[in-house]
Amino acid sequence: MKKMISPFLLAGCFALALTACFSPWAGDETELRISLGNQGLSRQLVVLDSNDQPTIPLTYELILKGPGGTQRFDFGGASAVVKVVPGNYQVTVRALGDPNGLNLTVGVPIPNPFPAGTMILRAFGEQEVTVRGGAAVPVSIDMTSAMEVTNWDQLDVACSQDANSLREEIIFIKNSFSTAGTSNNGISIVRSITLRAERPVTITAVSIMPNLFRVNSGATLNLKGPLTLDGGGPNHTHTGPAVQINNGTFSMTGSTISNYRAGGSSAAGGVNISASDGGTAAFTMTGSTISNCRLFGSGAGGVDISTPVGVSGGTAAFTMIGSTISNCSVSGGSAGGGVYLHPLVGGTAAFTMTGGSTISNCSVSGGGTGGVSIFAPAGSTAAFTISGGSITGNTTDSPSAAGGVYVSGGTLNIVSPATPGANGSIRGNMRIALSSNVVNYGGTVSVNGVPLSPLNDNW
Repeated sequence: MKKMISPFLLAGCFALALTACFSPWAGDETELRISLGNQGLSRQLVVLDSNDQPTIPLTYELILKGPGGTQRFDFGGASAVVKVVPGNYQVTVRALGDPNGLNLTVGVPIPNPFPAGTMILRAFGEQEVTVRGGAAVPVSIDMTSAMEVTNWDQLDVACSQDANSLREEIIFIKNSFSTAGTSNNGISIVRSITLRAERPVTITAVSIMPNLFRVNSGATLNLKGPLTLDGGGPNHTHTGPAVQINNGTFSMTGSTISNYRAGGSSAAGGVNISASDGGTAAFTMTGSTISNCRLFGSGAGGVDISTPVGVSGGTAAFTMIGSTISNCSVSGGSAGGGVYLHPLVGGTAAFTMTGGSTISNCSVSGGGTGGVSIFAPAGSTAAFTISGGSITGNTTDSPSAAGGVYVSGGTLNIVSPATPGANGSIRGNMRIALSSNVVNYGGTVSVNGVPLSPLNDNW
């Protein structure tokens, strides 16, 4: 059911009986007073007339999800009042525009010619609200520029459009699609982009690519929801990882990278975090998965954390929260099947694993460590902290490396309670046919910050 809310409803509620304010549920007890922030954004998105007014204004859709189910309303976009019962609510606002009234000079990916009645998403905002009853609850929704795409070329245009303004953008992936199209060089991210899926969708690489996405200096790429980046499996060996971070920021929440194979000069199969020239690069992985990624060469099957040579060192960081890296591998080279930390002189590489994260069933053939490899030459810093996670079932064919974690010049800190293995757990990893969980070669292995000597192989 969809209803209309007047843009003047907020003021009208004081002049009319309360029944004039919309009440979708019986037993109303509290008002939600909804207003929109970032009002200047709407003027950037539309064509203005000679009086500096929109030729065709945006229309707004208000969506409430709460104890009474999901309700949708149209309103003018200034403010609205809705009566609700106590509970937790997701308040969402979508701004829609008629193509004939939108500012399309930046190449917004839309149907052309426009079907009759076409309305295009151009801004989005949401907020979670708890209503306890009693006094009215003010809710201010900050709007962010947004759009929807249905194929790879549209996504490329959406990510690159308006790049000079550095405006933040939310891009909804409406369906699964492949990289078939005009752009085979991957998509370069130069501002803040969030790719969002509201149901399971997959972007599949069907041609050899340097990367699916490159996150450049100062830019941010976020993946949110059940979105999978698929490398196309054994029929495609790409020239770089699925995501390359160059002094930028990348995050995954509830998303997946899988079946990505890379060779040539690539540093990883899944994600390469690269910080140089005093810059910073960061990757945060929350409730997400990297699986079945493979590197042919030296580096990481899953995630590579590096500070390449530059004018000065950089800082590269990987945070893994409640996530999984599994069945990733390195063939014909060395380093780490799951994760590899290797800063150069003057650089810092950090890896934090927490919240029940796991690195499992990763492997290396040709030298290196199955799970996590840490290599820090003199003058650099590499640190791995594991708390509330596990590294299990990883293997190497090297007689001197480790199945689980190899520490050379860096540090491994296992945050654990009194009972070993109850929290930070590194068990069941193999070197050839022998148990090999942790190998320390000139580094530091600590439990709760206290250096451990002699080294216990099981934690």
